[in-house]
Amino acid sequence: MLLRIMVVLIMAFLLACNRQPVPAYMTSLDSLEDFLQLADNDAPNASIRSVKVLLDLHTDSMYFIDSDIFPSHYEFANRYLEHTENKYDFFVGQYGEDSVRHLHMVNLSWFVEKNLFLFEFGPYDLADCAAVSKVYDRLMETTFIGYRLAFYPNVSKWEDCERIPWISPQTISFLYPYMAYNTGEAYGYLRIFDDGEKDPQADPTDIIVLTRLPFDIPLVAGIISSAPQNSLSHINVLSRNRGTPNVYIRYASENSDLQQMEGKLVHLVARANSYILEPASESDARAFWKKWQPEDQWQLSSDHSVQRLLNPSETDLCSVSAVGGKAANFSILHDMGTVPLPEGAIIIPVYYYYEHLEKNGLLPELKAILDDPLLKTDPSYRKRRLKDLRTAIMEAPVDLKLLHAIDSALHHFSDYPSYRFRSSTNAEDLDFFSGAGLYKSRSAHAEEGKAGIADAITAVWASLWSDRAYVERDFFGIDQHTVEMAILVHRSFPREEANGVLITRNPYNVNPGYQVEVHFGGTGVVRSFDDGPDEVIIYPIDLVRNRYTIEYRSKSDFGRMRSSVMSDNELAALADQARNIQERFVEVYQPDDPSAFAVDIEFKIDEVDGIRRLYIKQARPFPAGR
Repeated sequence: MLLRIMVVLIMAFLLACNRQPVPAYMTSLDSLEDFLQLADNDAPNASIRSVKVLLDLHTDSMYFIDSDIFPSHYEFANRYLEHTENKYDFFVGQYGEDSVRHLHMVNLSWFVEKNLFLFEFGPYDLADCAAVSKVYDRLMETTFIGYRLAFYPNVSKWEDCERIPWISPQTISFLYPYMAYNTGEAYGYLRIFDDGEKDPQADPTDIIVLTRLPFDIPLVAGIISSAPQNSLSHINVLSRNRGTPNVYIRYASENSDLQQMEGKLVHLVARANSYILEPASESDARAFWKKWQPEDQWQLSSDHSVQRLLNPSETDLCSVSAVGGKAANFSILHDMGTVPLPEGAIIIPVYYYYEHLEKNGLLPELKAILDDPLLKTDPSYRKRRLKDLRTAIMEAPVDLKLLHAIDSALHHFSDYPSYRFRSSTNAEDLDFFSGAGLYKSRSAHAEEGKAGIADAITAVWASLWSDRAYVERDFFGIDQHTVEMAILVHRSFPREEANGVLITRNPYNVNPGYQVEVHFGGTGVVRSFDDGPDEVIIYPIDLVRNRYTIEYRSKSDFGRMRSSVMSDNELAALADQARNIQERFVEVYQPDDPSAFAVDIEFKIDEVDGIRRLYIKQARPFPAGR
């Protein structure tokens, strides 16, 4: 297998190096050399090469187009096929169902490692199965590809097309030998963790190789996984926030080259289309690490003047110092009035965290721990001291007046049987610091009474001082003395139908769109699982309903189910909310470049009285990377 891959790659390289003057197009592909002459040089992945193809139904002619000369089918048709209409009229006429349509336009991609060719229509194209069959037949007649040709149905309607071979969205990710989820550069000691290590212990100067991805990962210099990831998982959001590379390399943990470098200092460069992993010198590594560390220190503010429980309507973004980032952003959503939020929401301000430490004599202990210089130089000592602090916070009694007030505000659990207590620190969900996955959430249930409320509150408060949270904040230069914890409370979702994440940005091409990853039930998309979520791009254009086009990048194989996690109508309703939330967050945050600003939205689908309902769980600025 390895020899076959090497032969194919060497052949492709030699053909590319001996490239002759490139024609603008060809009417047939008689060899791989023809294909490579036309293929894009700036492909999204070096192991995948693509050519644009156009079928003119008037003449039954095929055109294989140089993708570097013509970035779009329109530009080719405008020059060679006398299509002089503007782009909009061309789009409506040649991608729609209009009688004037006489072009079918597809992309033809070669997956080098598998030596497989896939063709796909644009997700907004209204071509039917007859058109798919027509293009397939003409590709078989005019190319050398033969049995290695298949169709990729990136929209659900094309999965019903018969007669032609196709690759499902469930399996498409396995065709990629390499994927960069976050590009960048890193120096570190290469460490390989086997399948049994669910909680890898690593240092900021490590580049780690993982067979499986856990829910969370400590601060490391870079991540290499042996299995495809969820690009919107907490791990990748953390990688973006940290500015550290995160890539998938097939069979990485079994790669002999990587195994030979285990424990050694290496240099990783992760590009969109390729990567470099090579031995590194200590001097280069130390110089890089020095630049990597932020020079400025963030002094966070805390407001102890708010000494009562709050409703979301009483706070806004200016209240971060009193209620934390998550609750402040939740209040923005609440203020919009049209966002479907979890019911029963209240906010426990940071004052009560401070009061808990003060009344139980824990403030001097906290200061002594944070001032201890060994915390920065001895990881084992730091973990032990922080664990002792967390235990003290959880074992200290909670003020009875606070417990009574919360129980009363939750109507003694008469409305809902359980409530979720969620972290909302002044170092979380901010435009400069995500803090994704650093802190705990905990549920309290009706049968537990006030004791359950107390356990939930102290567990969330104590999570402020997990080792990973401390290290992450330290890396970003946040003054640990200024960090405090508020709590956002709302009804929980013990049996939700689906949950997911939406980013108001399309990472795959220049077309405006929203990236969605959504999983069946409560299996978190922010985690990384073998079955994976549905990954969808929602485009704000549809030639029939004038609403949205939904493209499936991949589909969940959860429980071996082929149905989509969410219906088209549910995805459209989600996109409506995302558009409004994006507009509101731009107004509130006032970014320097609104076009580059994106929002990270977590959502759920819950069944209420037999009806599936959308809930927006939270929203925060999406980290732009460092």
